[in-house]
Amino acid sequence: MSSKEEPLAYEYGKPNLCTLLPSVTTECTPVRPALPTCINNQKWHALHTNAVVHRYMRESRELGNQERYASVQTSVGQRVHRKAVFIDEIMADCTVNSIVPVRLLQFWKSKLNAFYRFIQEEPTEPGMENIRAETSVTEFLSHVLATVALMEGNIQTALRGSCPTFKSSTEKTNLDKAFQPINLQLQSLVVLKENFPVVEHMPQFRYNVTTVGAFTGYHSRNSTCLDSLPGLCTLWSTEATRLPGPMVDYRRTSRVEGSDEQFVPYPAALRMFKLILDIADTCLSPSVVNPCYNSVAQTEDRKAKLRRLLEQVIKEIDDRFHQSEELQDFAVLLRSALYDESRWTHPWSLDPGPGSWPSRIRRPLMSLLLMDIQDWNPPYPVNFPGDMIRMYTRECLVMSQMITATIACIMNAIYTTDLLSKRNTLNSIKTNGLLVYYESLLSCWEEEKVMLEDIVAGMDLLARIKFTVCVGESWELVNTNQQISVESPTGGEMEIFLPRMPSTTKFGYNGEGFSFRVYPVFLNVGVNEKASLTERSNEIEFQHDINKFHGKRLLQFSQYAACIDSAMLSTARADFARELSMHTQKQFSLLQRAEKLTEALGGLRVTMCKSAKDRTAMAVTLEQMSHVQDHVEFTESEWKAMLDDMRK
Repeated sequence: MSSKEEPLAYEYGKPNLCTLLPSVTTECTPVRPALPTCINNQKWHALHTNAVVHRYMRESRELGNQERYASVQTSVGQRVHRKAVFIDEIMADCTVNSIVPVRLLQFWKSKLNAFYRFIQEEPTEPGMENIRAETSVTEFLSHVLATVALMEGNIQTALRGSCPTFKSSTEKTNLDKAFQPINLQLQSLVVLKENFPVVEHMPQFRYNVTTVGAFTGYHSRNSTCLDSLPGLCTLWSTEATRLPGPMVDYRRTSRVEGSDEQFVPYPAALRMFKLILDIADTCLSPSVVNPCYNSVAQTEDRKAKLRRLLEQVIKEIDDRFHQSEELQDFAVLLRSALYDESRWTHPWSLDPGPGSWPSRIRRPLMSLLLMDIQDWNPPYPVNFPGDMIRMYTRECLVMSQMITATIACIMNAIYTTDLLSKRNTLNSIKTNGLLVYYESLLSCWEEEKVMLEDIVAGMDLLARIKFTVCVGESWELVNTNQQISVESPTGGEMEIFLPRMPSTTKFGYNGEGFSFRVYPVFLNVGVNEKASLTERSNEIEFQHDINKFHGKRLLQFSQYAACIDSAMLSTARADFARELSMHTQKQFSLLQRAEKLTEALGGLRVTMCKSAKDRTAMAVTLEQMSHVQDHVEFTESEWKAMLDDMRK
């Protein structure tokens, strides 16, 4: 936007005849207005803060006697007809940037505390003393405490609001702020049209993009233990050469965690560790320790959850440890508990005291975990079990950033736009998932490749999270601070409850609450000077693997999901498929084709680079200008002039 602003040719509501000249003119003038009325409402303000609006006006004046336009009489007796187009570029911070990480950290911290208590309980069987005395378990628990302290520090930092809104990428060097995403913001484009002198700001088009820094726990200046590890893809793999997994049918709404659905298989040791975390949390959470405060329904839910968790343990033993006599005996013990209802009839049957089920299953579970750790053979040298906790911490850190940005994107679409009022959209979301296209501009060089590995691994985990939208009263306000919660009701699965939506909205949705999953698609094209280095090395193959895997996912989703415009979808799908089959240097057109296909499918958009500044701003500006060109008739010179203004 230019520093010197031209005077407006009118005042709101009435003409300024002194500046309406009897000639044909075209202007594109930046001004600084308030928020457009189409988004200036309570729900929008509940989700965003620190909004900045840049308005660009394109004005056309025509001479003649065309009756369909309002006109004014000038001093020289000529009739002037004017049309104006307003292009609002809005940038705002997301209020969930601090709230969601706090809820996630409290969720993970509770499980780690329960696990620590679970292992520290007094031994009730011979041999338990030896397991607790082993150096590996002692080191294991010390890392658990360190992770709990790290999470608590992040919670206190977020609650104090001491984390700046707009940050540089070096903010990741401070682990007290690392669980919050960098520069999470909404970029909104609103096109409004007006016929003069009857001033009616009618929104013609609105397009939102969420921008954020890379989801990662790595930074080159980070001197902590986290940066000594490679990306999650390398840490999870079990072969020196990592290859993406096979394509599967992603339409299944009930997902079972397995390597066949992932870009890289998830380690069995981490899966077992998270399973034990859930068991410990189910047995030793504060509500369980004080069962007098539990209702009958809560007690039954807890017992049902523990049944499901123990069934998963039995399946792990049968699938991978059928030759271990000790673990097979443990499986027999668990089966007897599952099929003997008398063991589950009283709420005190899960009391963590001596002789209870928690004390009897503690030693076999730890033996099972240690065997998984010993069988893990990653290509990168890792010291167990301490490094496994660090990997879990890295995973939590990446997922905290990714989930926070995803929730900001989802809530803006569901609560402040007409997404749910479109035909078949809600049914498609509940059945097939909500498409969210994550676009990255990172290179595959050095630390940025590590960031890519963190992101692509996190996408596999994000697809397994359930999101639930509840419906409140028609007068109820959206409250992001109190109405977001994180639970694991089914064991081994995270469910996030979003703020209650008023039962009747201005966008036409008047129904019950609903649950859904995100269908994440991730594409990356490096555009900086480091990307040129990767083009001359084998490192670029990692980018090709990512784009091939997730590009096929996007095409697969487009075959059965509801669409906004079938004609637009057919063209966008063919263009993207053709672009995906090509491999050119800095193939930015691939991202542009994916943007069009996502728009046709009614999906959401997230754009990122290292810190969501230079590269992200460039990509978003070009994308917004392409939409402006679709809805406003610009000459080539006008288009370039406005592009220059938006870049400033």
